[in-house]
Amino acid sequence: MQRPFPNTIPKRHAIGESDREYSDFDCCRLADAYVCAPDDNSPGTLDALVDVRYYSPEAKLDLYVYDNLFGTPARRFSVLGLLKGDALISSVGTLITGEASPYDVIKGAPDLYKEYQWNGSTFGQILFPGIYPDVTRYQGEQNQAIISSELAALQPGQPTGQIRDAWRLAPGAVTAHLAETIFHWLPANFTVTLPPGASKLSVLSITVTNHGPGGGGFIATLHHLNEVPTNVFEVWQVSSIDGSSRIINPPAYARLTSPVSISGSSIASGNIVGMVVLYDDMYINVGDSGTIQSPASSGYMQFEKAISYHLNAQGLEEGIVAFYSTSQNNAALSNQVVLVKVFLSA
Repeated sequence: MQRPFPNTIPKRHAIGESDREYSDFDCCRLADAYVCAPDDNSPGTLDALVDVRYYSPEAKLDLYVYDNLFGTPARRFSVLGLLKGDALISSVGTLITGEASPYDVIKGAPDLYKEYQWNGSTFGQILFPGIYPDVTRYQGEQNQAIISSELAALQPGQPTGQIRDAWRLAPGAVTAHLAETIFHWLPANFTVTLPPGASKLSVLSITVTNHGPGGGGFIATLHHLNEVPTNVFEVWQVSSIDGSSRIINPPAYARLTSPVSISGSSIASGNIVGMVVLYDDMYINVGDSGTIQSPASSGYMQFEKAISYHLNAQGLEEGIVAFYSTSQNNAALSNQVVLVKVFLSA
């Protein structure tokens, strides 16, 4: 089987009622089909993603991937029962899905996102490298589509800064948004410094200096979504400003199971070092260490904490491990931050 979804724009075919015979049940319909030729366009290897939507309050979606459309189609992959689900082919040729978490008390908008890539024999779940503002590729591509729509609506001569989500196109604004929204730092207490020649760089290392009590800060590494220069910026890595605060374990992109052992190090400035928080793909706290105590009020120290977490779905989910270190002897007041991208399993 060729790589099912190449880096080409797929054709989307709306399927009408005449295609109902492809559905196994009268209560569902064939919603959409995405058809892609492989890179070499060889006859007999055409591939398709087929979405099947159920007529039910939960608006479940089944997705199927077939190949060999010119011959006898063969099903290569399927995911069933996505609540309020969506399934698309990403701009980089992977399969991305969105759904409402099965264990949500109120089944609202999709809040669980996954990405699959062909590995030579099947589709395996993979991690999107982004940390903020999008934790998954599905979120990133949906937000990119919104930005593109806003830009297209501008009148001639209007600057791009007038669109609602202009901050996503400015690396400094994205980094400041992270500090304010997730770290809860006051804008008056920090400054953002871009590297020289930032406008010509494809990868940027941005320094945020904390001028509030205790000082500190962090360094964020940003890329454009899918490395396309006109796309939105995504934070890929966050480390402490001077390297004194670290997450030792888990390493980036590790697969975690609850309870997970988190270890790290920092410089103590009192008896409280900080806190570790586990976030899901919506930046919801799914588990934390509570206050991490230091055996000494000063000097270098290491810690290790067993943290239990709870997810609203089975399987793998993209998430973040955050270490908030403090120089103010108060776990609620962070001075330096480290973020690590991981897979959370349930």
